Amino acid sequence: YLIDNLIADHRADEAEEALERLSRLKDSNAVMNEIYRAHIALARYKEDEADGIIEKLAETKGGDEVFLFEAAQYYAKKGDYAKAIGYYEQAFEKDPVRPRFQDALMGIEEIYEITGNYAKAAETCDRILDLLQNEWHLSEETDSSVGAIKKEKARLLARA
Repeated sequence: YLIDNLIADHRADEAEEALERLSRLKDSNAVMNEIYRAHIALARYKEDEADGIIEKLAETKGGDEVFLFEAAQYYAKKGDYAKAIGYYEQAFEKDPVRPRFQDALMGIEEIYEITGNYAKAAETCDRILDLLQNEWHLSEETDSSVGAIKKEKARLLARA
């Protein structure tokens, strides 16, 4: 959280110092360290450098589900929504854990809403409902998130 907040405040030097400390920890995630380096470069307004870090990671860690999700987050932050959706889709499909989390699908739904594609956003709500009902075995009776997603879908369809 410290690094995320420092990056959000464009305090890149401090974020880099915190990342150096983090990267020395035994259980530090090398992929996340590089993702943070890309975000720090963006905080310094060095977009080409940041993109280069992500592209290099894609060559070496392109099948890693952590990389795929974080690359999606990176491109969404930059407003490159087509790339973000592509990476979110890959992250969701390659997630080895069952039941899968809905984070990647939520990212897709939000991008479709941001871009005014309310019908596709509503379709993505259907995918989230399918996930909750078939992998998590949830229903409106057992979990309020199912009802919330149904309401979200109705809201999006009303705007479509």
